[in-house]
Amino acid sequence: MSRRIPPHDLDAERSVIGAALVRQQVVENLKHTLDPGDFYGSQNATIWQAMLDMHDVGEPIDVVTVAARVAGQGVDHETLVQAMAEVPSVSAHEQYAKTVVEASRRRRLLSHLATLAQRGELAFSPERIGRWWNDHEEIAVVALNQQSSTLLVGECDWRDQPANLALLNQLRHKAAILNRGGEWKTIRYALFSKCGFTADVRTVADVEGILLVSIDQMTNPLVS
Repeated sequence: MSRRIPPHDLDAERSVIGAALVRQQVVENLKHTLDPGDFYGSQNATIWQAMLDMHDVGEPIDVVTVAARVAGQGVDHETLVQAMAEVPSVSAHEQYAKTVVEASRRRRLLSHLATLAQRGELAFSPERIGRWWNDHEEIAVVALNQQSSTLLVGECDWRDQPANLALLNQLRHKAAILNRGGEWKTIRYALFSKCGFTADVRTVADVEGILLVSIDQMTNPLVS
């Protein structure tokens, strides 16, 4: 299996950094929704962590002060100046952050699925793991083995409520579109959820062998 680049959007990451350098209030607005671990670029993560630390103690945040805070951590002054100069719109910082977080979540899903595959917990050995989309639909996680004609599709519910049967039904619909040509003889389903699953989802999962994964399991693979 060839090595694939994980989902990320470096432009959105730099735009968040640039917006925060232009307007310090951006850090206050995003401090509870955007974590340094959400950044794919290590320099961007370092800069955002520095901004959060500075905000917590009431230090001013600008190109000069942030450059001084990250000095010696692999971030140069020019990187900060460029981020500030190239941010398309400071007022769109929440959308940039949303893009960064969504990419981070996809990386976590793919990473966890790869871990399950390595541990032999998927009932088949995927040749490829990624995502699928067309002009109208998208599936967050797809794992496949062409030799056995086996496909696993997965969706995640990041809302502050348990995932319900509507999510599973939507996933079935998308899988039917993906498999319109009948290429995949076996289709397995996986649901990932921030706040667990409703009782009816668990019942269906037990009967049909659907993989259910909580956010705790994605954070700590030892959680069962």
